Amino acid sequence: MLFSDSYQNIYKMPPLVSVPETFVTRVKDLMGRLGELRTASGVATTPCLLPVISVSGGPLSGSDIRGLGFEFAITNAYLWMKSGNQKDIHEATGFKGVMMTDSGGYQVLVYGSVGTTNREVIEYQKKIHSDVAVILDRPTGLTSYKEAKLTVEQTIRSEEEAKSLIADGRTLWVAPIQGGVYQDLMASMLKKAVELDYDIYALGSPTPLMERHRYAELLDMIYFARMRIPYEKPLHLFGAGHPSMFSLAVAAGADSFDSAAYALFAKQDRYMTSFGSEKLDNIKELPCSCPVCSRYTVRELMQLPKKERERQLALHNLYVSMAEIKEIRNAIREGRLWDLVESRARGSPELWQAFLRFKEYGEGFMEHADFRKTFGRGMNLIDALSTDRPELKWHLEKVKELTSAAQVVELVPRWYKGKRASKAFLAGYPFVLAPYELVDVYPVSYMKYARMTPEEELAFLEQRLPTLLQGKKVITPDPLLAGMLGRMGIDCELRQDQT
Repeated sequence: MLFSDSYQNIYKMPPLVSVPETFVTRVKDLMGRLGELRTASGVATTPCLLPVISVSGGPLSGSDIRGLGFEFAITNAYLWMKSGNQKDIHEATGFKGVMMTDSGGYQVLVYGSVGTTNREVIEYQKKIHSDVAVILDRPTGLTSYKEAKLTVEQTIRSEEEAKSLIADGRTLWVAPIQGGVYQDLMASMLKKAVELDYDIYALGSPTPLMERHRYAELLDMIYFARMRIPYEKPLHLFGAGHPSMFSLAVAAGADSFDSAAYALFAKQDRYMTSFGSEKLDNIKELPCSCPVCSRYTVRELMQLPKKERERQLALHNLYVSMAEIKEIRNAIREGRLWDLVESRARGSPELWQAFLRFKEYGEGFMEHADFRKTFGRGMNLIDALSTDRPELKWHLEKVKELTSAAQVVELVPRWYKGKRASKAFLAGYPFVLAPYELVDVYPVSYMKYARMTPEEELAFLEQRLPTLLQGKKVITPDPLLAGMLGRMGIDCELRQDQT
């Protein structure tokens, strides 16, 4: 068998695992996935945003939101129950799609308690035909360890109690995961919730973290939960507000998230973009071509009556949010979710700190990413940080398999201008090592990046070569590379007579 044939065989991937009918995964990238959530009212494509439909009447109706292309929306069952509503929730909200109802747990976080019970809220959600419903939990928020432990214990009791109440056959039931920033509490909560086997799991009370822009901690929580929830079970993120962080949440493992930010921002005259938001009166020209921005100038929007301006801004904010969701879905289909996340993260210091956490998520990325779809798809690498992406980690695992039995490895750095041995490995940024005869195939040839100087590449290789070369003798024709390997304690021979 040819060396190149064995290399290609190592690159073959196992078949995808089939999943139950409630949720079907179509395409994967990082921890994100393009999927279908199958409910009594139809199929919702994930990843998706669920706009919050206000009980008291917000700037947009349910039919407005459905008209923007949203298949899935959420409303507060507790507040509808308190209003005396007895109608089907689809009729009450005017949303002709998949409806999720929250139980009122957020009111517990804000007000300390609610005047209802877990049983009452569950029975009400069944009565109004919720497609996806949440048991009454006790959100953690940002609090002391002692208080957080109490919220976990109370939520577990509610989830245990609910199991005998939710077997209606129509509704998909959600188990919230509490514990907040306390990883051991989250772990115990997840263990028990998974044993109870709910249809969907949801990461509870992240809003305080997002309000403080503590995205790195939030991402850790999403990833921690996703790695402990069965793969066939969707993960919902409560209260994810802004399009700028949608792609990071999806890449870390969130399948869906809800938000009222489109309306709250509109009420404050805040104009959303995919990178942030701005007060309307600070903008000179609307940087968007949605129907709202195509119709109005900034001045014309400012001159509208308050309620109408709020409505138009809410429409714009949801247009931007939907555009970002579609961009994320396309990125997953095309194997470029990392590229999208990185571009969004580089627009904000807080998001960038969260993106840096991705180097810790290699296990999940390697386990869940579908590398087969990336064949033939190029990758954009901005700098050395971009090389933490799973395609390159996967490539290096295959290189390590190839070199594992070899006692002697020939290395030629990319900057070397002399003759190269046909069986040598090419060393350089960003691929680290690659068999020279395969540098024109995937994944090495499918990368776009800025070239480094020899000194920069040497510094890059110094951080990454040791784990691949420990215990081996290296032969190289290049004095710079030989010197660097020698300083690292690797047995290296400078041989400049390669043919």
